Amino acid sequence: MVGLDQEMHASRKAVRSLASFRVGRQMLSLLPFRGLAYGAASSATLFAVLLGIDRFVLGSLERVGWPAGQLLARDSKLVEENH
Repeated sequence: MVGLDQEMHASRKAVRSLASFRVGRQMLSLLPFRGLAYGAASSATLFAVLLGIDRFVLGSLERVGWPAGQLLARDSKLVEENH
């Protein structure tokens, strides 16, 4: 706990990055490694979810008789018939 006569300061730890440069009194990091790691993890998660949707959901629809594009073709036919 910080006493009344002590001040709290934000810790300014060095960030490991591909490049860093100083602008005035601020140190700016270009492509910090932690951000790159989080971006790679997010991309891998998104890819896994989309792959799962493609394999399981669309695959199950095709197994029950809805080949790819059949629903779109049916809707297009209905639109053409009504106009």
